[in-house]
Amino acid sequence: MSVYEKCLFSLLQVSYTSWFLDAFNYAIATNMDVLNLSIGGPDYLDLPFVEKTELCHGDLIHKDYILPPSQFMWNFSDFEIQTSISLTVWELTANNMIMVSAIGNDGPLYGTLTNPADQSDVIGVGAIDYSDHVASFSSRSMSTWEIPHGYGRVKPDLVAYGHEIMGSKISTGCKRLSGTSVASPVVAGIACLLVSIIPENKQKGILNPASIKQALVEGATKLSGPNLYEQGAGRVNL
Repeated sequence: MSVYEKCLFSLLQVSYTSWFLDAFNYAIATNMDVLNLSIGGPDYLDLPFVEKTELCHGDLIHKDYILPPSQFMWNFSDFEIQTSISLTVWELTANNMIMVSAIGNDGPLYGTLTNPADQSDVIGVGAIDYSDHVASFSSRSMSTWEIPHGYGRVKPDLVAYGHEIMGSKISTGCKRLSGTSVASPVVAGIACLLVSIIPENKQKGILNPASIKQALVEGATKLSGPNLYEQGAGRVNL
């Protein structure tokens, strides 16, 4: 098993649309099985990523301002991108890539999902604490995006630990991190373990985004207390 990391931000917390496109194209070209996205945008259809080959080359993304036409705004509390990457995501999942994405940190209100975690072909992950309580910041469904599957979809698909999780600092040492962006990689790692039990020469024929999502959802542990719109199928259970 190989693990790849694609750096999309400069030290000044600046990125470009072309960097994201490069990362997505690289994932397809290298035949990746699982891709984690600890990012998210609003729960409606926007079209800056409609045609990957015809996008603006080099639109600047910065946390303090927006430059048209890409209409990006970054919230670096959880790397939330102010746009939809839905059609690019469809291309990735059409290539049998299993996509896991953070559901967003806009809770506790309902209808606060982010894209692409709100898409049916993506495994959307919410956050819980170690007491199995849904984190107050974890976004809730129902979805408000009408296209292509209609509004009212239930998300997250499941939840994982994402509150006060010990992680690495950018420099050295460790610190505690919270957010659905922390919970999402946990589920992505479990998806990788599921993929690894299938012989490599048979993976592409057996595994697909739907089968892995079904395995995770059916194996999840339902939590007492939170409702469907807060926990989905429940806590991920390997």
